[in-house]
Amino acid sequence: MSGFGGSRNGAGLQRTLGAILVVLVIIFAGFMLFSFPLGAYAFYNGNLSTASSEPVIANIPVFVVGLPIDFPVRMTFADLFATLWVIYLALFVIALNGPSTSLWRTLKGLSHSSLKISGNGILIATVAFTSVTLLTSVIEMLQSTVGVGSGALPETDPMQTFVGIALAPITEEIGFRVSTIGLVAVTVLLGRANFAYALKALWHPERYLGIPSPRRNAVLTMIYAVAIISGLMFGLAHILFGAGWQIGKFTTSSIAGIALGLVYIKAGLPAAVLMHWSFNYYRSSYYYFEQAIGGTYIQDGMEYLLVIIGAMSMAYLVLSRVTKSSTSL
Repeated sequence: MSGFGGSRNGAGLQRTLGAILVVLVIIFAGFMLFSFPLGAYAFYNGNLSTASSEPVIANIPVFVVGLPIDFPVRMTFADLFATLWVIYLALFVIALNGPSTSLWRTLKGLSHSSLKISGNGILIATVAFTSVTLLTSVIEMLQSTVGVGSGALPETDPMQTFVGIALAPITEEIGFRVSTIGLVAVTVLLGRANFAYALKALWHPERYLGIPSPRRNAVLTMIYAVAIISGLMFGLAHILFGAGWQIGKFTTSSIAGIALGLVYIKAGLPAAVLMHWSFNYYRSSYYYFEQAIGGTYIQDGMEYLLVIIGAMSMAYLVLSRVTKSSTSL
């Protein structure tokens, strides 16, 4: 009886924590949405540089199966930034309403007996982003105490840096998640579905795989193994192709890459891209906005909220595994 009562208490604690977490994520989503105009203001009116009228470097680095390939383009920095801005806003709206339930419906459904975090893209992206940020920050500090540095990107033209940061979530999610995990999912589907349907697995692997029970465990094991491998490739790429990064970056980037792969499998491409976008554009928009106007306390508030949500997210994930209740991921 005591074990049963402990399980119920654990599930109750998890549910309470989950309810608070959803409310905090709603607030955090507001910060995310606010970063769109802040980033645009910093880019177009913040005098980052005078490079906006010049064409982008003839080749943009993209990735295919983790390998860098130069893609020829000819756009101004301003046009490329605007294109990316629209794409991310569209993905944000999609993630707000899916993959299976909207964020607002999740909030209204807190009184029900089941809370499924992975039902909403913004929710799962935020939980994963804040958890990984907190975890990798701790790992980075521990590594630095034993002399293992992570390095940093070299200082270049701020406008070019901002564009590069904004571009990476799309090019790297296609190169390290879609062209690896997604390609394996499509290959699995080709044996029992037409080509058009199989391609849908690139958008959301777990939803479209629809694996029959006898093979489900074996296929999911393979998919998750590919996610781990692609995550390690992601970490290695930062060392091999990312100027300025040191060996310590492999650990934290690999953890982030594996988490991005799991989010891609569970919640689809919009959630994975937005999680990556949170590391890059979202945080940078606040930084460059403060640089443009001379400093505010907005970024500090966002970072404090990030730490709180990260700690609560990690506690929630642990409880969900311990209780294995209907409120788990």
